[in-house]
Amino acid sequence: MSIEEFDDLLQKYFWQVNFKWSGVRTVPQGERTYYISGFYNFFSDVPTNYQDSADKDKYPYLQLTDYIKDPDPVGKARDSIEEAYTKHFISLLTYMNDRQQFVKSISSFEIEYYKNALSYVEKNGINIYGVLVYAEARHLLEFIANEKIKTIEINSILPSKYIK
Repeated sequence: MSIEEFDDLLQKYFWQVNFKWSGVRTVPQGERTYYISGFYNFFSDVPTNYQDSADKDKYPYLQLTDYIKDPDPVGKARDSIEEAYTKHFISLLTYMNDRQQFVKSISSFEIEYYKNALSYVEKNGINIYGVLVYAEARHLLEFIANEKIKTIEINSILPSKYIK
């Protein structure tokens, strides 16, 4: 689904379903992907350290909290949430592309993956192919019944919504 469709889904189920993470397509549909890439959806889920942050011009919204802290530009509207998610994911890929030695030293990912993924996303946009959600059973059942869900995998069932 497009990032706009995803945002509509977020808004529709805002109080019922907690969308934690989204998988982003980095290869054409039907082509095998060897790495799963995506981003955390909520601005408060990933801790940030503003005393040691990346170049915000080169990597806009590298941390999603930058979107909230970004003051409204004079004379124009703040970026839409779709633009924020798009800039965020492209910044994540660009940031890794710019750190080839780091990628080689700590990851099984090939640097070519990040180059190809960035090229694909810049050409085709952000398309979500899967999400990680938390919800109460009744809300999850409603979500499944009313949306185009291809597959679902339940990893755990918690005795209370207050335990994560």
